[in-house]
Amino acid sequence: MKVTLKRSDGHTYHQILNKNSATIGRAKRCDVVFNDEALSRQHCLVEHIDGVFYVKDLNSANGVYLDGERIPSHLRLSLTGHKLLSLGVIDCFLEQTPPPAEVRTPTRLIELESHPLELDSVTRKKIKQKTKYRKIAPEEEKNHEHSAEKNILLFLGIGIAIILAAIYL
Repeated sequence: MKVTLKRSDGHTYHQILNKNSATIGRAKRCDVVFNDEALSRQHCLVEHIDGVFYVKDLNSANGVYLDGERIPSHLRLSLTGHKLLSLGVIDCFLEQTPPPAEVRTPTRLIELESHPLELDSVTRKKIKQKTKYRKIAPEEEKNHEHSAEKNILLFLGIGIAIILAAIYL
């Protein structure tokens, strides 16, 4: 759903939401936040159900208007047949947007790296048997390489700490 709010001075705000209902107001907990004193913290709820937009005033101070007439609080009304939705002195335009297309990135199997230190053949065989595989997208590959390097450094640091503790204790 696309929500457009327009003040009388021409300032316009657009927001696209990936859901069919949204609260509009000044509060940060609202889905659409528009910092204007004409709006209440939680001004109204807009919904898109079965191809029809609905609006409900959430007890706002300046009200919700359809074609210039204030609608009663907590009454959900259809916008069908109405030309203008106003939140106090702010005009509101609603538009249904198509759902976002599912983005599929190609994946490939990679082997998670085992410990790079020199290991005897028995330990190396055990590690290889326990090596896991998982799917990873190409853009994640660099992050994976960095995280493997961090894990190795962490492992080495812990090993050094254990050795130093054994020597000095």
